[in-house]
Amino acid sequence: MQRVPSRSRPWSFVAARALCVLALTVPLTVPLAGCGAIYPELGTRVEAPPAGVALEPPPPAGLRWVAFEGAEVPPRTRDGRAWGRVQDGLPDPVARLFVNDVELLKTNAAPKTLAPTWADSKAGNFPIAIGDRLRVELWDNDPLNDRAIGRAEARVTPEMLSEGSWRASFDMGGSVTLAIAPARAKWGLGFWYELRQGGSGVTRLLDNSPASRAGLQKGDTITVIGKTDASQMTSDEIRSAMNSPPVEGLDLTVRHPDGSTLQAKVKPGPIYPTFAQFGALR
Repeated sequence: MQRVPSRSRPWSFVAARALCVLALTVPLTVPLAGCGAIYPELGTRVEAPPAGVALEPPPPAGLRWVAFEGAEVPPRTRDGRAWGRVQDGLPDPVARLFVNDVELLKTNAAPKTLAPTWADSKAGNFPIAIGDRLRVELWDNDPLNDRAIGRAEARVTPEMLSEGSWRASFDMGGSVTLAIAPARAKWGLGFWYELRQGGSGVTRLLDNSPASRAGLQKGDTITVIGKTDASQMTSDEIRSAMNSPPVEGLDLTVRHPDGSTLQAKVKPGPIYPTFAQFGALR
């Protein structure tokens, strides 16, 4: 659709847009006509699991927490030179993980070392199954052209998963150790929502969360919260209910995009978010 130049837009359009912008910056308890949502997307609370609480359900079998634990750089480069004789001295190692030829994880460069640990690099939950092809590559980081240090491949086996790690050894010496542990958890309800006229709507959900397990879907309209019609609740009341759900669970009635309805009890519990959805998880 062709964009209308601002100078030719009618006053009614400009006024309606101004009211919508105001709704995003000023706390309001009643909806404004002409605005699809009063507030930007809001998220339910996500935090660390309570200490001593058993995680039920347990981590999904096909999801693994993956992190580079460290490496041993061989004493010589692939062309046979000692690292001290290389122009830049000791290497700045970078490790990369590929699963089925798709790169999943890359570390930061560890400066001038033969024993990098990458404690500050990314880690998270990734879908990894028995039989998947793993490839680890170790490189010397260089501003102009990275130099290969070593490479190793393996198939995921039950033994590898039970041990919780894989030590990938290189043919010219050296190795990289990769942690492959059960998926790590966060705690909460696991969905995002926005406040709309007549209630609120579900905008996103975390996979493997209480909200997804209860049957909520992206695009749902939340019509009842507890025993209260959501259209009769103020924005503060809705946010309070979402941020402080009862221990026994939050009762929700939702209308799916296809018009069907669902009555669900969403209880705070373990969330096993993927790296793609949640990012780094330590």
